[in-house]
Amino acid sequence: MQQAAAPGMVHEIGPEGIVRVTFDRPGSKVNLLTPEILEALDRLLDDLARREEVRGLLFESAKPGMFLAGMDVEALAALEDAYEAGEASRRGQTVFRRLEEAPWPTACAIAGTCLGGGTELHGRAVIVASRQCYRLDLADGVGDRWQFEAHGGD
Repeated sequence: MQQAAAPGMVHEIGPEGIVRVTFDRPGSKVNLLTPEILEALDRLLDDLARREEVRGLLFESAKPGMFLAGMDVEALAALEDAYEAGEASRRGQTVFRRLEEAPWPTACAIAGTCLGGGTELHGRAVIVASRQCYRLDLADGVGDRWQFEAHGGD
């Protein structure tokens, strides 16, 4: 059974212990990371850490041709000052670090656009499956700089 963690993100735990987190921003052609999604991911990691049946975590998108397009720029623009922006950046980095340090393997199934924070999410995953090849060198919405070369095929 799927559980809505935040608008644009649902998750379910399969019988084999694989948690599928699906991004699907309502009413939009793109999936964006929002403060609410990052908070929901943080809560989900807390919940999953207490569950013995969890064996892996898979991130995917319900939108054709779109994984994640990064942070919601409207949410970034709403930050009032540099201190608030720094705090928001640190919260995002903390969530991504927790994914990297998870006690089970994490994977991203990418079948389309992956930018900004989406690229950071895929950079923290142990397994990345992609249908395309990208070379990215970018600064993301939570303050890190990444360089990737991802290969995939049809």
